[in-house]
Amino acid sequence: MDILNSVNWTEVLLTLCQLVMVPIVAAVVQHLNAWLEAKRVETEKKTESEAFNKYFTLAQNLSREVVDYLNVTLVNDLKVASEDGKLTSQEAEMIMMKGKNAIMTSLGEAGVGALTSAFGDLDRVLEILITNATEQAKLPSGDRPKTGLTASQAKSIAFESHT
Repeated sequence: MDILNSVNWTEVLLTLCQLVMVPIVAAVVQHLNAWLEAKRVETEKKTESEAFNKYFTLAQNLSREVVDYLNVTLVNDLKVASEDGKLTSQEAEMIMMKGKNAIMTSLGEAGVGALTSAFGDLDRVLEILITNATEQAKLPSGDRPKTGLTASQAKSIAFESHT
């Protein structure tokens, strides 16, 4: 009996708890950290995907709007001024550059960053979008795909992306 009374049971219980509980708590914390990291990655991918979809759709729509605008304000004037009614390669390059710059300005830093992150060579992607929009603009108006956005709506979306 003296041995049982001489033992400090509080210390024994604390030591046992430490021996048992510390590994259990460590394992639980490790699993929670892994779960939180998986959720963070999932959320990050979803956010990146949503941003990409938003900005790519905006870039497609802007390319159509820019082509329409440049056709009205610049291309037709250049064609009329030329002898053969066709653009020179330098004029075509200048118009393409103006189109790409207008789209990138409307997309803003966030949009340019999202699309550059996804594609790498945004310049080439914009050339393709503008070329496609140019080919669509040559179709009769009834056969042209609709953008679903007016120029003011596209500008509004671009403005929202900056804020």
